[in-house]
Amino acid sequence: MEEIIYNSYEKDVAVYGDFEMPVPTYELEKQIDFSVILALLLVSNSNRKEDTYRYIDYSRINKREICEECKISRYTLERRLKYLEEKNIITLKNTKRGLTCIINYSKNGRYYVSIQHRILKALNSTFNKNIVKTYILLNIQCEYLKNTRPMTNAFLCSQLGYATNNERNLTNMGQWTSTLANCGFIEKIQNRVYVKNEDGKNIVERVDTYYKINPLEVWEKRKEKGVINV
Repeated sequence: MEEIIYNSYEKDVAVYGDFEMPVPTYELEKQIDFSVILALLLVSNSNRKEDTYRYIDYSRINKREICEECKISRYTLERRLKYLEEKNIITLKNTKRGLTCIINYSKNGRYYVSIQHRILKALNSTFNKNIVKTYILLNIQCEYLKNTRPMTNAFLCSQLGYATNNERNLTNMGQWTSTLANCGFIEKIQNRVYVKNEDGKNIVERVDTYYKINPLEVWEKRKEKGVINV
C-alpha cells in the first residue's frame, strides 16, 4: 500500500527559511558521508510533527548539484547513497507523490541533533566531509550529551572510527577542530595543566582542550564583523 506524504511547506521556504534541521546521528562510522546527508536535508521537506523523518521527491534530487556541493564524482555519490540506504539512514518508498527519498533522523527512538539551517548550509558549502562530521560530533557531545569535560584528539577520533594510534589521524583532528574554531562555528579553549618538577619549577604536564558550540547569533556576528571568512 502506498504511503501518503503531505508537503508542509514549499521548496523556497525549505531552502531559505531560518529554522532548525534534525540531523541523523545514530550512525557515525567513518564510511558515512555527512556532506551528502546535509545536501539532501537542505532541500528536504517535513511531513507531520510527530513523524521521525524528512523527505524529498526523488525526481527533485539533483545529483549533479550534490556532486558539485560535496566535491565528489557521480560514481562516488552513488556508492555513498547506497551505503546510506544500507544503514537505513535513507530509504526509497513509493508514495502518492511517486518515488520518495525518506531521511530517517530518529530511527527506533535513537537521538539526533537539531542544527540551524543556515549553519548547516555554511558548513556544507565551505568544508569537506571530515570537518562537517567533526562539527556534528562536537554538537552531539556539547549540545546533546552536555559534555563539559576536556576532549582529546584521540577521544574525538575514536568516536568517528579513526585509529587513535595513528599520528596523522590525531593531527588531522586537531586541524579540523581548529578550522571550525577559526571560522566561528565552535569555541576551542585550551588550558595548560602544570605540575612541579624535582627542582620545584612548574612544567606543563598536559594541555586540556574544551569545546563549545557557538549559537547562530554568535556565528553571524563574527561573520558580519569580518572576523571569519565563510
